[in-house]
Amino acid sequence: CASEGAPECSSEGASECAREGVPECKTDGINETVKEGATVCCTEGTAECIKEGATECSREGTVECISEGAPECITVGTPECTREGAPECLREGAPECASEGAPECSSEGASECAREGVPECKTDGINETVKEGATVCCTEGTAECIKEGATECSREGTVECISEGAPECITVGTPECTREGAPECLREGAPECASEGAP
Repeated sequence: CASEGAPECSSEGASECAREGVPECKTDGINETVKEGATVCCTEGTAECIKEGATECSREGTVECISEGAPECITVGTPECTREGAPECLREGAPECASEGAPECSSEGASECAREGVPECKTDGINETVKEGATVCCTEGTAECIKEGATECSREGTVECISEGAPECITVGTPECTREGAPECLREGAPECASEGAP
């Protein structure tokens, strides 16, 4: 059965159906559906859609979507999204998100998030979080925090804190505190206190 000006048309469950001016069309739930003026495949409410192994696909309410192994995919309300192994991905409401090994990632409501080996990361309600080998890190309710081998760290309710082997650390309510092997340390309510081996 062919519609006006179309070469072939098959009813539901058939293999091929062509609408006006379009070469091939398969009904809903079948492989391909091409709307007027579309070149590849359009499903209901989408612009372009290609099934597995194809290069471009737009799902309902999305702009562009590429099937598994393709480089770019855009989901509803987000500007850009790439699946695993792709360079950039934006999740709903997040500005930038990169899959594993990518440079930037933002989770919902967060501004910036970097995975392992990336310098900066912000999680929900937290300022900054930097993973191993990063230089600056902020945990919940703290100003700045750096992990092992880093130079500065502020833990909850503290002003400044430096990880093990660092020279200065300030704990809650004290002006200055240095850990073992550091030169000066002030404990709570005490004017001056030097840790073991300090002057």
